Amino acid sequence: MKILTDQLIKVEKPEQTPVALRSGQILSGTIKRYFPNETAEVQIGKQSFIARISIPLSVGESYWLQVQKEDGLVQLKVLETIVHGKQAIASAESLLHQLNIPVTKENISLVQFFLKEQLPLSKEVLERSLEWVKSSPSIETSQKAMQMMIERNWPFKAEVFQAVLSIISEGPITPQLNKLQLELKNYQGLQSARELSYRLQQLTEADSLQLINKLVQAWVKNSSPQSLAAFSMLKNIGIHSGTGNEGEALAKTLEKLFNGERTSLPISKVLSEVLTNNQTGNKPAFILSLAKLDTVLRQMGLSHQHLDVQHLINEVRTKENQFPVSEQRIIAILKDALSPYITKQGNDSNLISSMIINSERSPAFVMEQVKNLMDHPALIHPKMQSNQERLLLSSLRGEMSLELQSIETPQIKDLLKMAIKTLGLSHEQHLIQYLQSDDNQDAFKQDMLKPLLLRLLAEELPIGIKDTAKELLNKLTGFQLLSQEVGPIQQYAYQIPLPFLKKSTDLSIQWSGKKTSNGEIDPDHCRILFYLNLQSLDETIVDLLIQKRVMNITVINKHDWIDRAARPFIDQLKHNLEAQDYMVSSIRFIKEQKVIKPARSTLNITKPFNGVDIRV
Repeated sequence: MKILTDQLIKVEKPEQTPVALRSGQILSGTIKRYFPNETAEVQIGKQSFIARISIPLSVGESYWLQVQKEDGLVQLKVLETIVHGKQAIASAESLLHQLNIPVTKENISLVQFFLKEQLPLSKEVLERSLEWVKSSPSIETSQKAMQMMIERNWPFKAEVFQAVLSIISEGPITPQLNKLQLELKNYQGLQSARELSYRLQQLTEADSLQLINKLVQAWVKNSSPQSLAAFSMLKNIGIHSGTGNEGEALAKTLEKLFNGERTSLPISKVLSEVLTNNQTGNKPAFILSLAKLDTVLRQMGLSHQHLDVQHLINEVRTKENQFPVSEQRIIAILKDALSPYITKQGNDSNLISSMIINSERSPAFVMEQVKNLMDHPALIHPKMQSNQERLLLSSLRGEMSLELQSIETPQIKDLLKMAIKTLGLSHEQHLIQYLQSDDNQDAFKQDMLKPLLLRLLAEELPIGIKDTAKELLNKLTGFQLLSQEVGPIQQYAYQIPLPFLKKSTDLSIQWSGKKTSNGEIDPDHCRILFYLNLQSLDETIVDLLIQKRVMNITVINKHDWIDRAARPFIDQLKHNLEAQDYMVSSIRFIKEQKVIKPARSTLNITKPFNGVDIRV
């Protein structure tokens, strides 16, 4: 895993990065030569520049130099140095003495690190760094985090340090999601905790959410026996009230979906009037209540149901439909209203989200019941399950199994997009777009993980839960920091939980490359690294180099037999890639021990303005 993380945090920058000088900064510099008017050529690292120095210094020796002026010609102040014989040495001890900071082993080590890496210092930076190192579990990772912050010109603040540290620490994101989800179980009375619980489940329990989606589809779309069986199972897992009837459940679902904001009357009240007037046989009152239902549906933006209600009113008036009418006919109108809000994947649909978040039982309880349906169906009210329910459940589980076995590229793409959106990695960008938009329909919904974490941290909760939430928030912020534009270069870095076949896997991805004219990364010239930890193959690295859509593939694995096992699939691989307009030039198999160290350098893009890295 370390090879992947090392590559993920590499700084994509030109070979020669100019030293950014600011007032108060302290650097270790060497005097190269003098010029008239108290000016000299000073070398800091590999960079040289002209500066004014008011006192004579020895050429070729190193000193601690403090920037006094930024505008125009740089003016440098020479700090005290330790002198050994005739040679002045810019040592860590001399700087600590000059800044009145205790000379300890830890403090000397930190200053030596800044000196070795040629990082600019100031008293404020050094004091903060010393404080952070003391509270960090690893000095090495702390130093690496601070180096990244300085090299990338990020604010030198504790929040940024913690975010960068969370990326370098190597920890995967899935255990953090599971830990917070478990801790929130006893706090489902808070709306923020319920919503966050659902989003966490959305990322880690895709199979369970897919089963809920299929049950809702069966309830809303299928024939009467399957529909009633699905409705009964939705009640058993806690999404619907155990005592409520189907019409009441439909009305409440619609109200929750639209938050009751668009209508002059609650749809549940109108539907109750419709059903009551139908049962009592009061035809005028029934027609009037149907007209109210028609108005409410149109106010909710469900105008496609307008004709259905109008047809029913006309049928009752002209006696084409026997009165009282079948209750299922009325319910079918509401089911048709809900149908468009169920997506194929289902996990990110407004309908599914609304039903789970606003269920009478907590999302945590619902998901626990669904897991039992997935793994141990008999545990869910075994005596209450009818043959129709058992047949429906068996059918849905079979469908899901086949879908997982035949999952295709577009589905994976949709899953990745959904995960990135749900994590909230583009939260700030969406917020800016919302604030700049004049379109009222472009509503900014804080249904992503990052804003939900911020809301949770504002609640009165135990410190342990807040610490877990902060850790997760730091990791998301860290990946956001790594995702940025540097001139014509785009860089994106993500870590995404992928739940497949009841097993959660972390997918680490990094894109880095030159932008095309439309602002996207050029797919014709790219480098891709897949890091996979597979059940039979163990750790496997697939390194792809693409130039003008010609692909060279290198597979790195510890097993000697990997090339023989792969041979039967190579022709099919080439054929599938040709269908995507890519040509395979070579495929190599290399044993892990022989390549693991060189791979760190070969994975680097030596020229900063060409190529794309995708790390999985």
